[in-house]
Amino acid sequence: MKRGWLWLAVIAALVMFASGPLSAKTLYDNFSEGYVKKALWRDSGLNSPKVNEFVREIKNGALVLKVGSHEYTDPVRNNLRFVDPTAINAISADIKVVEINNDPTDSGTAFARIGGFFYNRDAASPSDQAGDVWAEVCIGDRGNGLEAWYEIEIQTGTSDDTWVVYGMDTLATGLALDTAYTLSLDYDGIDGFAFQISGGGVSAPARNISGPVYAGPSFNTFKALTAALHEVPSEYANAYIHIEVEEVHINGEASPYDSFKTTPIDMNNWRDPEMVK
Repeated sequence: MKRGWLWLAVIAALVMFASGPLSAKTLYDNFSEGYVKKALWRDSGLNSPKVNEFVREIKNGALVLKVGSHEYTDPVRNNLRFVDPTAINAISADIKVVEINNDPTDSGTAFARIGGFFYNRDAASPSDQAGDVWAEVCIGDRGNGLEAWYEIEIQTGTSDDTWVVYGMDTLATGLALDTAYTLSLDYDGIDGFAFQISGGGVSAPARNISGPVYAGPSFNTFKALTAALHEVPSEYANAYIHIEVEEVHINGEASPYDSFKTTPIDMNNWRDPEMVK
């Protein structure tokens, strides 16, 4: 009987010697790949396939925004909101798309944008944002490679799905990754907008567009820098984007509103803190 136990101890020792101590090979995840592994990680909730990656931080003098999603049926947005949006009529920033992955079979859009609400065309009541006019200038992939575009929308109700596109057009195509482009959006205080992309080898005049007739100030005063993943109805947004932003200017000021030279995010300028998920 003792001899049997002795042989079991020898066999166990040999197995431990062969396998060695715990190493990188036995780690659950050593995060050596570019994206979080959906097979290993999930969002809160049972089998939830929601946002897989979400990063907002200042690093090496730039604002870093990342967002990644797999089979998520709603839009995903990583917003850094301006602290005083009602005082802002013009915004420009140098935006670099470092990495982007947009599955063309999903009919989705992975993009960065400068945008927000600027005025209201209805001014129905102080508690109702129906009629708010949204404007944005974007850089991203809508299924045709990296490009820039603008869009003006009107909110017809109080929920996120009550939108009507008023105007949209492409500003530039064939853009390059890891290249800084200056995106700018200027609002004239009444109903006019100017959208432009420059730098990185792109030189084009601003696109001047008239929005709906001004009736009053916006009831929703949100304005932000954003990295986002959107999809068409009934499709999944299986995508990822990593952008870096520098030299934010507002209202035509010569000096930057924020050049992201200090860390963490300056809460005097922005409503959202650094976040990593």
